Amino acid sequence: MNKKILIGAIFLLAIIGFQMQLAYAAASEPAYLVSVTGTRFLPANINAGDIASVAIDIQSNAFAFAISDLNGTIDLGNQFLPIKSQDSFVGLRAGSTKTLIFNFQAKQDTLPGYYPAFLTITYARPDGALAKQTQPFSIPVSKSEKNLDVTVNPRVINPGNQTDIVFTVKNLGGVPVTNLSFSWSEASDLLLPLGSDNKKYVAILGANESTGISYTVAADPNITPGIYPVDVTITFNDSNGTRTITSNVGIIIGGKTDFEISAEISSSNQLSISIANVGSNNAGAVVVKILDQSGIKVSGSSTSIIGNLNKGDYTIANFQLLSSGFGQVTQNSGTEQANQQQFPPGSDANRFGSQARQGSPSSVAIEIDYTDTTGERQSVQKTISLSREVSTGTTAGTGFSGRQGQNSLMSNIAWILLAAFVISPIGLNYKLKKKKWKTIGIALAPIIILFLATILVFNSNLIGIILSAIVSVALLAWLFYKPLQARLFFKKEK
Repeated sequence: MNKKILIGAIFLLAIIGFQMQLAYAAASEPAYLVSVTGTRFLPANINAGDIASVAIDIQSNAFAFAISDLNGTIDLGNQFLPIKSQDSFVGLRAGSTKTLIFNFQAKQDTLPGYYPAFLTITYARPDGALAKQTQPFSIPVSKSEKNLDVTVNPRVINPGNQTDIVFTVKNLGGVPVTNLSFSWSEASDLLLPLGSDNKKYVAILGANESTGISYTVAADPNITPGIYPVDVTITFNDSNGTRTITSNVGIIIGGKTDFEISAEISSSNQLSISIANVGSNNAGAVVVKILDQSGIKVSGSSTSIIGNLNKGDYTIANFQLLSSGFGQVTQNSGTEQANQQQFPPGSDANRFGSQARQGSPSSVAIEIDYTDTTGERQSVQKTISLSREVSTGTTAGTGFSGRQGQNSLMSNIAWILLAAFVISPIGLNYKLKKKKWKTIGIALAPIIILFLATILVFNSNLIGIILSAIVSVALLAWLFYKPLQARLFFKKEK
């Protein structure tokens, strides 16, 4: 009877510890995990017939959990035509902010005023339930009268690089305009013209005609990627005299990035691909794939998920090769320097693999997929020559690699505690010679289960480690209290 009670109590404590972890994780989060912190329109002055964008900032209110998938939908009412009414992003860490961007067009008969619209957000809560929030916002519409229209191309500028941009001014009126003076500015002075001032002139612009005004510009290398409004001022003469109009044009700072890649194979047939972000922008959700090709045979998955790779960071993706493929690949590879060939993102993987098969057998064809700073998914395919040297370095960088180091530290602590709580009772039982080994095995089972759940399920969460340690101490204290008391008492009497 005592043995059944002991076993039942042990597993009851284990279940209570595991449930406490789940309860703490769910109860510590607020009822609404996200909130809207800002709304911006481009252009800021929306006229009837305009195509505009609205950028809505979403902030995570969570304390511990990251939202894996968030979707947003806008309801604009009857005066606007939706162009892009849905947007989403993957991965919103606790306390961070990301932006949803939607596009729409104001109808030609839209009168000036403020029009109500609604944003609906859906995401999964930590307990698995689907949460839904609705946030109202207003769309401002200015006067319908508009004489000149301004657009810019290209819309995306990379930080630190010189870019030629063209502002196109179109005369929407029925009469020519003369003495047109055009100027622009960016409020934070992080986007500036090079080699000229920001003001240029056009002698005459006929009715329904367009003209291009060119600038060479550069964005500050340390600028934060995002959408920046450029303030445009145009002064001109028409039949009503001298007039001045102002408007906003949105320019995206950021976009694609570039990678420097090298590869080498160890004596144990491990293919290590070193990837460095040498571009001006960060890369998100980076995935490395080994393409199908002759001479390279991967054991297991041919895809490695790296995560985020900030500019200036590098990391290593490892793949295990089959011995037969290794023998073909390393033939005559020597210490040849990396020779990269970049293909258009839209090229076919099979065709690319065929090109690699026609080249040297000492090269490998890979594909890198990532999300650029504008939210677009990009794909880059390259071939790299292989080195026979064994890689002994470690992954470095300040982005994803740093987070890997922190998770590894917590995981090591959990494994050390698990080893201590397993070895200690075994040694103590051997010394006391009071407990049966079967009872010790039953007691150790929930301890091992708790720590494995903390390490594998909760990603070595600190709270989980603490709760597992408390339950383990309670179990061992209960098991060895009487034997230790008897031994100490016996020694004292002697």
